[in-house]
Amino acid sequence: MRSLLLFSFGMLIAIQGQGQDYFGDPVSPPVYFSPQQGQFAHENGSPMNDQKFKSYGNTPEIWAAGSSIVNFVFAVPDTANPGRGRIQMKPTGELARQVTPDTVTVAPGIDNFYYPWCPNGITGVPRYHRIRYKDLIDKVDLDLYSTPSGLRMALICHPGFDPNSLYLAFVGQDSLDVDVNGELRAHLNGKYLSFREAIAYQVDQFGMAQSLNWNGTWQEAGGVGTAKIVFVGDYDPFEPVILQIGPPPLPAQGGPDNQNEGLDWSTSFGDDNNGSIMGDQMGGATTAPNGDLLVAIAHGVGEFPPSPGWTPGYGEAYDACVGRYEYAPGDPLEDAEQSYITHYGGGNDHVRPQAVLLNQAATALYVGGFVRANGLPTFPDNDPMDDSYWEDTRKGASDGFLMRMDPTDGTIQRFSYFGGGGDDAITAFTEDGEGNIWFSGITTSTTGAEADCNSPTSAFPLCDPPGANYWQPANAGDWDAFVARADPDFKLTLSTFYGGPGIDIVYDMAYMANPIPSNRRIALVGRSLGTVPQNNTGSFHLDGIDGEKSGFIATFDFGGDLKWSTNVQKLNSLQSVAVRGNQLVVLGYCHSSDAYTWLQDGMEGGVPISNSCSATPGYLCICDPGGTAYHDEDAESTDDAYIAEYDPVQGTLSWSTYVGGNTWEYPGVYLMQLNSFSDEGPFFFRKVADLRVDASGNVWAMTTTVNPHGDWQETPVPPAPPFYHKELDWTAGKFQSEVTLHLFRPDHSLFYGTQFGAWFLHSESSAFNLLPFGCDIGKDLALVEGEAIYWTGTTGNDRFPTQCPYPGTSYCEPFVESNNRYMQAFATRMSLQDINIGINDPLNLGPASLAVYPNPTSAELHLFHQGLPLTAGLLSIIDATGRVVRGEPLAGSVVSVHGLANGIYHAQVQNRTGRILGSASFVITR
Repeated sequence: MRSLLLFSFGMLIAIQGQGQDYFGDPVSPPVYFSPQQGQFAHENGSPMNDQKFKSYGNTPEIWAAGSSIVNFVFAVPDTANPGRGRIQMKPTGELARQVTPDTVTVAPGIDNFYYPWCPNGITGVPRYHRIRYKDLIDKVDLDLYSTPSGLRMALICHPGFDPNSLYLAFVGQDSLDVDVNGELRAHLNGKYLSFREAIAYQVDQFGMAQSLNWNGTWQEAGGVGTAKIVFVGDYDPFEPVILQIGPPPLPAQGGPDNQNEGLDWSTSFGDDNNGSIMGDQMGGATTAPNGDLLVAIAHGVGEFPPSPGWTPGYGEAYDACVGRYEYAPGDPLEDAEQSYITHYGGGNDHVRPQAVLLNQAATALYVGGFVRANGLPTFPDNDPMDDSYWEDTRKGASDGFLMRMDPTDGTIQRFSYFGGGGDDAITAFTEDGEGNIWFSGITTSTTGAEADCNSPTSAFPLCDPPGANYWQPANAGDWDAFVARADPDFKLTLSTFYGGPGIDIVYDMAYMANPIPSNRRIALVGRSLGTVPQNNTGSFHLDGIDGEKSGFIATFDFGGDLKWSTNVQKLNSLQSVAVRGNQLVVLGYCHSSDAYTWLQDGMEGGVPISNSCSATPGYLCICDPGGTAYHDEDAESTDDAYIAEYDPVQGTLSWSTYVGGNTWEYPGVYLMQLNSFSDEGPFFFRKVADLRVDASGNVWAMTTTVNPHGDWQETPVPPAPPFYHKELDWTAGKFQSEVTLHLFRPDHSLFYGTQFGAWFLHSESSAFNLLPFGCDIGKDLALVEGEAIYWTGTTGNDRFPTQCPYPGTSYCEPFVESNNRYMQAFATRMSLQDINIGINDPLNLGPASLAVYPNPTSAELHLFHQGLPLTAGLLSIIDATGRVVRGEPLAGSVVSVHGLANGIYHAQVQNRTGRILGSASFVITR
């Protein structure tokens, strides 16, 4: 027998109506328990009738079984043979009983499950924050419950319990021990399960927690470890005695103790601390008209180990998880609450979402990606025979999938495979003005077949409608893109291959409306290793790649006929496209040398530049329209981001520039992929840039920047208080990547920039190995018009910047300094209501390097120049008619606007020589 360390606490804690929790934490997210209603099954599909609840949102997973058995399940990432471990806990001794857990506290939200063993779906499954094993030992309950800090466990010993009956047996571990903090640890193949912060206490008649002394002993015999719990000293025999185990309270978040000022809400999604070898990765995000966030996540899952201990080589894969999160800033009862999660998958391989679209009527959420699994449920389960597209069989090693859901409750309305005999994936969506859904992607399928615009038996599904439209009935070589269209009734109305003899990939697409029907456009952007099929109808036109690869833009009219298209040479790729009026804004990365070449040969690339708005073969064209437009013609390192604006009807370039510093903007993604940190499917495809244009014409651009670890680094991220702001930190982990956010005003001036993401402490010996824990890559931006912006992606989750507006309501995964796990998805929200950056400036009175806030304002303005408070100069305030209504020397960076009427104004500051330092528009409202 060996003695556990003694815990002794002499403090009193107010419970304040929060039940029996020692710290007074509420029962709340992020963890909840889902009751077994047929959704849980073994890998072979047989039902897990003995498992009554499964936890979500924590690691290790809790599988609460009958017979008083609690299973702790976690990944064991052995490099040679990864597996999934299970340690089993149950009471033992003469007074132990075999009982079934029951529900105690209901949690908000529901779950939907669609698996091969429940093909019609198990929907509307309720959630519980607290479950209880009642009398698992005579007069002793075991509660498992969620708090803002994570999952806790409590043994509740009711009056009359036998103090010599508290025995818990552990099965499946390699060994048991006690760490330096006195925490019991059960070890399994290099991992361990820790029973943290064990505290014994009673609640007195005043609602106060009175701590008690306790100790324990444990022994091992025959693979079974037994722990005995003994309460030391006096306690009130007429009140329950509680032993609580679990993480301590989190540091304060939100309010006056805001950890990440400028953020409304920020959380990761997934299982912490190696809950899954695969990790969790963002597949797509969008917003509902009321501002709710809708996300599709690739969630790494594994089978339940059939016996306690380590099961090597378990079959882990990605499932698709689609969720909705409430937008209610300022509402402590709803803001950031999780409404539902829909789980789809459960087959023998991956289901990876890669694109989402909510239709304009907000009645249908479309999710697309690729599938490697067999036997997944399709909707409907039989061909409806109504000419709508339907396919229930995967034809190649991987097929694309097309899913339509009800966005209000997450139920699935339609699901079909989409592909041919090769590999296929859907990577982009858009919707035209008549409610048709256009989608595009990548395929290696070589031939297609037209079967009344439905699914053929083996080849890629094609559809050639009447009239003039682009038509390519076969793959032109290697990877081709495809372009397809379905009407609101899920009928396929157009589908064609689109590509040349090299590799062609579509990253994004957009619909451009126009009052002239013939000028409406569907735009695709992507990467080509050759020349995509083109229609040279504009003055800006380039064929070929002139190097290893090229970005491309292709546009189609409303009927699907190919219009203006061009390669954009010297780019790695174009990864996002958005519409601003009659212009297309595109975003991508320049190309000089891939990260692999750079790592092997130490190459520093150089991109030949043409300072011109006209197409110049062999050059990247940097087009400066003059005025206040942001302009950077120097790719200072290996790969900079590239943003540009084109007129697709005229086929002209009106603005383009690099965006980046003297660091690497893109290779960090390659570094992650080279180290096999994620399974990106057959195409090794990852979209890491996105654009959104708001109603005022402001452009939000999200890219990715890597940290080479040197004090010479810099990147353009001007602050704009009160927006969140973080500069590049070169002292953090080497080669980690960060999300970078930029905001360009309608005049193309750069108004705001920030970096964002997790990070790890740098060490020359370990930095490269720690790369997945500090890397962040953006996926999608989503706007709440005039109110907020979300940015979403995937993070390594070490020291990820969290923000929880309302613990107990908001979905917030606990902050961890070092999580020792793989990737997680994330979502972050920032308010736009305290600053107005979309006011048009007809006066154009000078450079836009002046920032003012709050905007709108009622009393005063704070002035910033190039990110710093502006304290000297001559201020002029001009009204909307061009009249100077106030002129005065600055005596500080704060200026009163009392005495000025409501309206739009323009602030301009000059230095003592008369040179204009900057100008900005603002609104006064009272």
